Amino acid sequence: MPVGGRHSRAILTVVLGFMLLSPLAVSSARVQTVVQSPTPVGTVCIASASATLCPTNPVVITGEVGDKIQVAVSIQNSSIFNEFDVFVKADPSIINATGFDLSASVLSSPAISTACVNGHLIRGSIACSPQDGPGIAHLTAAAGCAGVTLACGFGVGNLFNINYTVVGATLGSPIDFETGCYGGLPTTPCVTIQFIPANILCCPPPDLENLQTGTFVTGPSNGNGTPVSTTASFEGLTARIVGNILVNSTARTLLGTLSVTVDNDTSGQTIFSKTYTILATRILRSDPLYIFILAIPISPFTLGGIITFNSATNQVSSALMRNPDFTRAGIVNIVDATDVFFEFGWTSISPGFLPQADLDGDGIINIFDATTVSYCFNAPVFS
Repeated sequence: MPVGGRHSRAILTVVLGFMLLSPLAVSSARVQTVVQSPTPVGTVCIASASATLCPTNPVVITGEVGDKIQVAVSIQNSSIFNEFDVFVKADPSIINATGFDLSASVLSSPAISTACVNGHLIRGSIACSPQDGPGIAHLTAAAGCAGVTLACGFGVGNLFNINYTVVGATLGSPIDFETGCYGGLPTTPCVTIQFIPANILCCPPPDLENLQTGTFVTGPSNGNGTPVSTTASFEGLTARIVGNILVNSTARTLLGTLSVTVDNDTSGQTIFSKTYTILATRILRSDPLYIFILAIPISPFTLGGIITFNSATNQVSSALMRNPDFTRAGIVNIVDATDVFFEFGWTSISPGFLPQADLDGDGIINIFDATTVSYCFNAPVFS
C-alpha cells in the first residue's frame, strides 16, 4: 500500500493560444479551430526506468542519498503520436535532475528541440519556457522518421528517462507534472502528446491523456535502516521475511522494503514470493511498538504476516496467521474487531461462523483471536 504518492486523472485543455505557443506547434498563415473529444485516449505516467508500461498503481521509486537513479515517463493506450512535450517536477532538494536518456524511447530516432533542467537549456535550439525552473525537467522531442506518415506513429512505451541524483532524505516526495504552460490555465498539465503529419497548414490538436504520478522515498536498503530477518510458521507453512525498515519516531512514520517467501513444510516447495514496499505515514500508537501486516494471498484464506518493530530496542518479531484485516480495508479496523468479538466463543459448527475471524485456525473464536485483533487494531496492511 504505497502512500505519499497520488494518482491524478487530468484532461488536457487545448486552446488556440496553447497551440500557437507550444514548441510542437507548426507556424502557419492559416489557422483552423479543431474541436476535441472530451474523452482521454491514453495514460502518461511516471514509472520505474525498467518498466515498459504504466504501473497499475502509482509507482514508488526508492534510492539512497548519493545514488544516481532514473525515472521513466511512459505512455500506454494512446492514439498514435510522433512528438511530445512534457514537464516533470520534483523537489530538487530531494532528487536533482541532471539530464535525459532517450535510448529506450518508443520514438524512432528522436530529435530533441528543447531539453531544460532546472531552468537551464542543456540541449536543443528552442529556449526554456517561463515554467522551467528549479525542480523542472522539460523535454520536447519528435520522431526522426522520414516523411512523417502514419507509419511514423507510436502509442505505447517509454517516452524518455530522467537522470536524477538523490541529494536528500524523505519518507515521500511527489514526482508530478508541471501545470500552467504556454498560456494555459494554471491547472492545465504541461503534457502534450501529438501527431503532426508532414506539410500541414496548422497543427492538429494534441491527444487527451490521463496522467499518473509517482513518489520518491529514500531507502532503506543495506546499511540504511534496521535489518529484518525473521521466520514465522502457520499450518504447515513457513514464511521467511528479510529486508530493512526505517522509522521516524517523531513523525511516527515507517518506511521499508521487505521480501517474503512462503514454503510448504512438507514438500519444501516455495508457494509464494513477493517484495513489499512499506510506506506508512501514520502509526496510531504512543509506545515504541510499530505494528504492520503483510497480506499473503494463499488459498483458502489470505494470511497475514504480523510484523512488530520495537524502536526502543531495534528488535523485529513476526507472527503468521489468517489476515486480521479480513474485511480487506487496508487496515485492521472496528469492523474486523466487531466481527471477532461478536462471534466470541463460536465454533466451526456454529451457524454464521466466520472462518476468517478464527485467526489461528483452531476451529473456535477465542481469547487468542480477540487478543490478536486488539493488538493489531489500526495497523496498516500492505499487499
